[in-house]
Amino acid sequence: MKVYNLWVSEGYLTKTTMSETQKHLARVKHLRKNGHSELADNVELIAKEKGYENDYHAVQLRPEGEGHNSSLMTASQMLRVYWELDAEQVIQYLETLYLRSSSDVERAVSKVFDEGATKSKKKHEKRLEVEIIPELVEAITPTKALISPDQVDMKPREILTLLFSEEAFLNMGAVRMSNGNTMRLNMWTDKNIEQQQFIVPNPMIRPEGKTQDGKDSPKCNSNIKERKYLVVESDVVKDKDHQLGIILFLAQFAPLVLIMDSGSKSLHAWFDCGNSEGQRQCSAFFYIATLFGADTAMWTVSQYCRLPNGLRENGNKQQVIYFATDIIDHNDWNVDGLLLATSKLLREWK
Repeated sequence: MKVYNLWVSEGYLTKTTMSETQKHLARVKHLRKNGHSELADNVELIAKEKGYENDYHAVQLRPEGEGHNSSLMTASQMLRVYWELDAEQVIQYLETLYLRSSSDVERAVSKVFDEGATKSKKKHEKRLEVEIIPELVEAITPTKALISPDQVDMKPREILTLLFSEEAFLNMGAVRMSNGNTMRLNMWTDKNIEQQQFIVPNPMIRPEGKTQDGKDSPKCNSNIKERKYLVVESDVVKDKDHQLGIILFLAQFAPLVLIMDSGSKSLHAWFDCGNSEGQRQCSAFFYIATLFGADTAMWTVSQYCRLPNGLRENGNKQQVIYFATDIIDHNDWNVDGLLLATSKLLREWK
């Protein structure tokens, strides 16, 4: 039985008929298209050593004014037919892997499925798999947990005050699939904050914005002021020591502000991208992080993540294990260095 895999990259969606190991070769095209030639060479070498070939064709996602909406509908139809995804899953796939949030995506999907599907509808149960390169994960050395003793007992408000200005509009919620509430940080009481499990790691423009269908909502992409923090977390890498090893590897090339234990299966790492270099380099950084297993859903600017030092519904603490406020707003981004180091990992992997 053939397995269909769909790739989207800088204007191209590629349908590949392949087995699990043949996915390496699709990654090669994906990497070359993004200009990562050396990394692509190493991925290709691993795939060829396994003796696999791929068979694919690409659907171009055309620029606006040149058949853009039509090509989005074609891509949506492919995802619907070959992966048997529902409308919300198609929207999430296109927006997260294309690294773009667009009302055009939702309109195209709505036409294909003949329904007004939006991201704000009910949670879909089927999660999209993250396409990781297993050799990269295996090349990382697991690391034991680190602790910042003077920071570990801070209240959620104390942490938020260091991460954001008191005037920043922040959205927090007690339930993941809710839209929560958006207020200035100085209007959130300590008690109210401690009742929340989730936070949008990026400040809002105002208390409410407009969804794509014109409805008022406190939590939507159009109401995001800026991408302030990029959160990297993974449920597909099961061991937390291994997750920490990956986070610290990435942290050599971007300003790591905070690491939090979710109180369940994963560690969450907050990288500061609220400056010019961060805005310029964060998309390429995040793309490489997904090769190590980062959850692509976290690219969505209004996506909830766990509230640092908050409590889960089962009472487990979402414990901050590292907090470095002195590097907030630093321009310590080096994606070129990350590419070289990632390529080296693949070359040296045994």
